[in-house]
Amino acid sequence: MLIYANGSWVEADQAVIPFNDQGFLYGDSLFETIRINQAQPFRLEKHLERMRSGMHTIRMGAQSILNSLPSLLETFIRKNRVDNALVRIMITRGVSTGSPWNSKAEPAVYLSGRNISQPPEWPVRVIFVEEKNYPILRFHPAIKSGNYLGNMLAKKDAQNAGAYEPVFVNRNGYVT
Repeated sequence: MLIYANGSWVEADQAVIPFNDQGFLYGDSLFETIRINQAQPFRLEKHLERMRSGMHTIRMGAQSILNSLPSLLETFIRKNRVDNALVRIMITRGVSTGSPWNSKAEPAVYLSGRNISQPPEWPVRVIFVEEKNYPILRFHPAIKSGNYLGNMLAKKDAQNAGAYEPVFVNRNGYVT
């Protein structure tokens, strides 16, 4: 599958991300995963609005970069002949110039995708996990940051427990 790597369309195994990209070094990035149904992005405007809000929250400039995403997504779908898939859009703070907390870099954009995996059977089994046991960074309003370690660990624990998906529960007992 072709991916978009900050200006270039390349095969996934040929993609290059600069070592000093702040998303790679520090998780200083945002992402959205968009479902594609019959070659159409589902609720794209909602994803873009959350990304715009996230960019504001983490003080990432150049929000105008979001204007190019619908066209990039359309090209991604066409180039990969995508019908039903999940596409991940990732925006990093870019290649660090100077100190990372005071970088003047332009954001970098990456798009990748994968076919939708169907659960092996319905209904699916889930497990409830306590947020406190997983390193999850929470913002209000909610953003999807590049730091996804807690979610990945919970997904692995769910799989090891024979479940399809983890469901997070906060310290007040509410599903998050």
